[in-house]
Amino acid sequence: MKTTEPQFTPPEQEAIKAFEREAYQEAFQRFTNLSQQGSPLADFYLGWMLKEGRGTARDLDSAKRFFERSAAAGTIESMHYLGTIAKLAGSTKQALSHYEKAATAGYLPAMYAAGRILVDGDGVPVDVVGGRQLLEQAMAGGHVFAMRKLAGLMLAGKLGARLVPKGLLMLFIAILRGMLLAMRDVRDDRLKG
Repeated sequence: MKTTEPQFTPPEQEAIKAFEREAYQEAFQRFTNLSQQGSPLADFYLGWMLKEGRGTARDLDSAKRFFERSAAAGTIESMHYLGTIAKLAGSTKQALSHYEKAATAGYLPAMYAAGRILVDGDGVPVDVVGGRQLLEQAMAGGHVFAMRKLAGLMLAGKLGARLVPKGLLMLFIAILRGMLLAMRDVRDDRLKG
């Protein structure tokens, strides 16, 4: 898991190491201690672990609280995950709001998520223009799923018949790019949906 925190304290580094070697219970305890000391990084990781049920039981309400604290401290990824939790709870409008805030801050997965909601009209009115703009911004940053979504829109003729061949080429490139990125680092933000 990548974060935008530029520097970590030694205790944060130890907690991250435990997380990366998948010693989730140890990582959860270390991050809990750090969270009690006010670490936004720890709040982010605790939110993620609670959302996924890693090192602890899955608890979306608690995950939401940790993501809210981390997002309030400026952690963009937490804003994105607040969108994910809202989406899981069936509140697409709230999810879109969170995704748009994270997208405005430049977070590629949030651009993709917001763009996808808008072009699909998933719980909101269809906005192909706004959704396409977000998907194109994410694609420009190398987001593979945004490229794949745009390719699908082109192949379906939703962006005009003349773009169907371009959609086929983009789909091929998205698949290839995704495979190459995954071989380097499966946690790369450009692979997050």
